[in-house]
Amino acid sequence: DDNLTGEMELLRAHIAAQNPRSITLTLFDSGSAETLHLPTPAALFAALSAVNYMGGTSYAVLADVPVNAGATCLLVSDGRATIDSRATFSLPCRTFAIASGREVDRGWLSHMAGRSGGSLIELASTTRAQALAQLAERSGDIGQLVDANGHVLDTIRLPAAPGRFRIIGALPQSGDVRLMRGGAVVRSYARPTLGSV
Repeated sequence: DDNLTGEMELLRAHIAAQNPRSITLTLFDSGSAETLHLPTPAALFAALSAVNYMGGTSYAVLADVPVNAGATCLLVSDGRATIDSRATFSLPCRTFAIASGREVDRGWLSHMAGRSGGSLIELASTTRAQALAQLAERSGDIGQLVDANGHVLDTIRLPAAPGRFRIIGALPQSGDVRLMRGGAVVRSYARPTLGSV
């Protein structure tokens, strides 16, 4: 019951508006992920038209998929995992989740995309113009907070003034907190000590 035509039309309009330097498509299911580097938008839509989804989904298979520094990721999914846990899932890029079905896990997709600086776009409740504006928005692209071992921290973004951000989340048990953007450390934050608060 997904609106596949609407998803394709949004992708076409977004790519036409942004004119990306490169296009990478990763297809995944319950057992593996396949990444294709595509030379043109036409090649992308030909590859998408040939997809035959059989109904099993695992987000764990995306853990080792390489992502170019500074890339924007579009995750077209209902957010439901049928095989394993997605509790620690995140992509190393600003992520926009695009969903068009009736059985969408809005809470998880919104949280996963939001903590990366992206957002959830539901085609059923968003006009094409609104969706394209969300995809073009750059002010929310702050990167990801990770611990000293590179694990993404579970955080929630709060409203903030333009040009600023407010994030809350649990500190890791040890080590510093690092802000990552485009695959590089932008800033490190040392753990506060009792004497510094």
